[in-house]
Amino acid sequence: MAKVGTSTFEGIAFGPTDINGGLVIGSTNDILYGGDVSGDAAGLGIPVSFALDHKHFALAIYADDAGTISAVNGWVSAIFGSHVVYAVHTATNWSAFGVAGQTHIGASVATSGNIAGVYGIVEVDSTATLAGNCFGGLFGATIPSTVTGSDSYWMGGVMVGGTNAGGTTTNNFVGMYFQNPGAEVAYDGVFGFDSAQVLTGTPTNQTTYIKVRARGAGGSISTKYIHMYDTA
Repeated sequence: MAKVGTSTFEGIAFGPTDINGGLVIGSTNDILYGGDVSGDAAGLGIPVSFALDHKHFALAIYADDAGTISAVNGWVSAIFGSHVVYAVHTATNWSAFGVAGQTHIGASVATSGNIAGVYGIVEVDSTATLAGNCFGGLFGATIPSTVTGSDSYWMGGVMVGGTNAGGTTTNNFVGMYFQNPGAEVAYDGVFGFDSAQVLTGTPTNQTTYIKVRARGAGGSISTKYIHMYDTA
């Protein structure tokens, strides 16, 4: 087979494969990349624009079901990222992610919009009938019954971490923010617990509460209670 020549398309270079069949793309530690990763300066990345009829995305993947009705349960995705950990690493402060997103702010900004590392949204046509859960983001964790977790760490569906407010934030720096988009929102949050998970009867004078663990002023973590009041 003839050697595959290097081609360039909109700043993304595609080259030959190595002896293991891996795609070789320039001198970088990344397997597949776009733009110039040799430095950190304006113009080295793939240019995108807010203007109409311009390139809004550095990478766009469009998928649909081709109008084919399926009778099989399952799930599909336009993009799938998976990272499998096989080795027992000796380092003590490492992380692994299936998908990672980052937005780097390199200039002063002022906007009524939102800036985030990852953005998800669900759009529903006005003519559609919706009978199912529908959210812009869905997170979960599958922990087999044979796994024993450490008492020093936590497991679950969502973790808010990596936050570090070293600047002047005027008390607006939070770990999580529920932004109410309008009057059409029925609740700020819904806890879908069953009767065994919603504890009742304690503390006194309240009939229902949610039991949580939180760090107090002294630095130690203790049990706290979020009271659930019934409206008249």
